[in-house]
Amino acid sequence: SLYDKNIFWNIVNYETFRRDFQYARKKIWDVIILDEAQRIKNFRAKISKNVKKLKSRFKYALTGTPIENRLEELYSIMQFINPKVLRSWVWFDSTFIKRGFFRNILGYKHLGRIKGMMRSWLIRHQKELLPGELPQMVETFIFPELTKAQAKIYDGIVMGLKEFLENLPKKKLNKIINSETFAKFIYLRQIVNCSNLVVPDEKIHSSKLEELKKILKDILPQKILIFSRFRKMIDIIEKELKYKCLRITGKEKGKLRARYQGLFNSSCKHSVMLLTEAGELGLNLQGASFVI
Repeated sequence: SLYDKNIFWNIVNYETFRRDFQYARKKIWDVIILDEAQRIKNFRAKISKNVKKLKSRFKYALTGTPIENRLEELYSIMQFINPKVLRSWVWFDSTFIKRGFFRNILGYKHLGRIKGMMRSWLIRHQKELLPGELPQMVETFIFPELTKAQAKIYDGIVMGLKEFLENLPKKKLNKIINSETFAKFIYLRQIVNCSNLVVPDEKIHSSKLEELKKILKDILPQKILIFSRFRKMIDIIEKELKYKCLRITGKEKGKLRARYQGLFNSSCKHSVMLLTEAGELGLNLQGASFVI
């Protein structure tokens, strides 16, 4: 019933919008502002299609990452703003995407042209325009050497993969690289985090984890965010650190996420939060002094 009332602001999150779509689409809005617009980056997703069905005189898409991984994500966002700018998907695909024999994406082309097309539709604010409002950020890069156990497993997978590809007929190379070898590259990423992600062992083999323990010893009890791409790695970190950690890995529902956010920002008992990429969006964790 709120959609039928003359209310100046209607604030709806994406989850509620999924449920209320049939009501929201009946109204012609004056302005629609899409925060975290990368949520519609997949133009084939249902949430993206439904958002683009909303009628409005003016539309704005707010995001710090209009392109996270692929150029197609920008296409999806612009379909919401004005579908005429980047035209049809067939035109966009043939004009800007390089594809292989099996229609796999090899790269992108004519990037200068797409920059020109976007110039009139993009307002970009950089932190340099906000003097005094943001604290100075200090970045430190640390490159721990693999443990002997990690290096042995890593080298074994690399040698096996190299031998497999060298003996493969060139005609099958594109197809195989995009299917059978993908898992091997994931294994390599996991091994440099902790070999136990790939090869179970009672003893933990992780030079990163040992370095993490040293870092935390120096900076605790300041607030710290620790990110990992792998949920199982979050499990290992939590077990090995023996601190009272909060965690957001995608399994937590909205109310629990909000509770953890509040505890991290305000409670001195919770100095460490462990997150996967599920914690990259929709959270305000301004209490953190360090991100690892």
